Amino acid sequence: MAPDDVIRDWADLAAAGTGRFEPYPYYDAETDSLTYFCSDQESYGDPVHHHLLLYRSFQDGTVTGCHLSHVRRCLVAAVRSFQAGEAPNLITLGLLLLAVPMSEAEAAEPESRLSSRDYRAAILPLARAAGSLRIRIPA
Repeated sequence: MAPDDVIRDWADLAAAGTGRFEPYPYYDAETDSLTYFCSDQESYGDPVHHHLLLYRSFQDGTVTGCHLSHVRRCLVAAVRSFQAGEAPNLITLGLLLLAVPMSEAEAAEPESRLSSRDYRAAILPLARAAGSLRIRIPA
């Protein structure tokens, strides 16, 4: 690729602009992780549990999103143990967030940075923003 092509590509990208922010979850099967942003504010990662990283606004510290790890391996199994009647590969973000402190790995690493009350307060903005958002997790 010639240098002029790169400059033209960057110019095209800059001219394209951005659209309105639309929150959506992204599940990556290769890393078995899920990322969700409910706000487009600049944010930083705040690890609160070995399965959960909250994204918080640089501006005021409010929760802007989350990153869940070991989704299929640990969290989906915990959701299934709730016997909540969910389809095995279509689960709400709220159920996954509830499963974090109850996951099987919790027995191996019981330390969490937040008390259960603080945990509920931390995930509340995500639960409200996501509503009944369903996430397809491949089997």
